[in-house]
Amino acid sequence: MTTLGDMLHRLRLIFLLLMAFGLAACDLPKVPQSVAADTTPPDWWLDPDAEEGSDAGADSDTGAAPDAAADTEPLGDVERADSAEGSDDTALEDTAPPLAPPEIVSVTPLRGSTSGGTSVFVEGAGFGEGIEVFLGGRLVPRVDRIDDYTLSFLTEPSPAGPALLKLVTAGGSTTFEQPFTFLENLVVDAVEPAGGQLAGGYDLLVTGAGFGDATRFFLGSREAQVVRRISTQEVLLEAPPGGSAGAVEVLAFDERLGRLADGFTYRNPAQLMALLPSRSPTAGGLEAELVGSGFTERCLLYVGAEPVTLRQNAAGRWSATVPARSPRPRRPRHRLRRRWLRLATRCLRLRRWRDGHGRRSGHPRYAALGRR
Repeated sequence: MTTLGDMLHRLRLIFLLLMAFGLAACDLPKVPQSVAADTTPPDWWLDPDAEEGSDAGADSDTGAAPDAAADTEPLGDVERADSAEGSDDTALEDTAPPLAPPEIVSVTPLRGSTSGGTSVFVEGAGFGEGIEVFLGGRLVPRVDRIDDYTLSFLTEPSPAGPALLKLVTAGGSTTFEQPFTFLENLVVDAVEPAGGQLAGGYDLLVTGAGFGDATRFFLGSREAQVVRRISTQEVLLEAPPGGSAGAVEVLAFDERLGRLADGFTYRNPAQLMALLPSRSPTAGGLEAELVGSGFTERCLLYVGAEPVTLRQNAAGRWSATVPARSPRPRRPRHRLRRRWLRLATRCLRLRRWRDGHGRRSGHPRYAALGRR
């Protein structure tokens, strides 16, 4: 037989279930496990026999105070839990993602002079404030950061050889795979010969230091073609045609620049107007003076088929020594006689002259020679 206490106990269970569903429907903040452990229903909710004693004790001592305390304590724990969750969210928002190291895409150029001063441009990503550049293990003192993707700097004097490029930021460091190569200073000492004709096309030997496979050479504003690279100190060139007569600057260029002021002189073509004296004995040895313009030590004077070198005397005049020459061979005398006889015979074969009356006239000898 169901008693009144059992009915009240069941009603309390139903009420608790309804309250639980109501809280879930209202989407109230979740109660932490610590709070849930502290707010388990008391024993008198489940034991109807203990209800009457507890109610009586509560009414006699404190009245409704225990119920109020039981109702308010869990709410305080819930509020503290909410504040703890809010502090965790703020900490997550303040934590920034880790910075990535810089990336290097290209470095231009990859060669420079050992004396320094070569402008180097680096392209990539992640070039933030405070970036540091190391070249060959040494810190570059001045770096121009154009933006987050480009920076430039000037190289410092360094010994010849390769040097690795390294970038360092707050996110880490990156080293470029291709080294930067320091080359010797590019120097042009001399050009042999030091002058030539405007037409060009002859060979020139350029001496200096630091000549590489990519070094180009210019005479004035015209580029000279490389015939052969003998070494880093000698290069054989083909002289380009000149624009006008006069001295020009010799330039050697790659990532470096070497120059020789007035290192080569273009001259007008040599013109020979006369040779004094104009006759020489066949034995040769005569010193003949040249009259003209444009003569140099590399000019050759051809006497017949034999070349003769020129030299300049103290007075600044050019001369050459006429070589010996054998006399012209003479023809045999019998052949000469036969030729003259044939010529005389043709001239003396005259027709008979006749005067206006039809008689023969003239010397009898001519008349006799004219007969057939």
